[in-house]
Amino acid sequence: MLSLDRLGCGLSATQLPAGQLLAEQSATLRAGLADFAMRFPVGAGVFLLAHSYGGQLALAAAADGSDGDFIGLDLRRAERAAAGCPRD
Repeated sequence: MLSLDRLGCGLSATQLPAGQLLAEQSATLRAGLADFAMRFPVGAGVFLLAHSYGGQLALAAAADGSDGDFIGLDLRRAERAAAGCPRD
């Protein structure tokens, strides 16, 4: 299991103070998941569980994926909600 903060929020706020646009977040997420999969066994693939704005990110990452690593999505309250983070 891998748990992530939204880019530009939480622990990444100091490294990405302006955040990232959705397409940039998707590319960063996919690169991070690929790195994780190279270091740890992921079985049949990656199942994304996302909440609120993370649902849009999960859908974008799965839609952008051409490598077939994603085996499923569970989106909770997937909406465009202002979360107080940059570039909402």
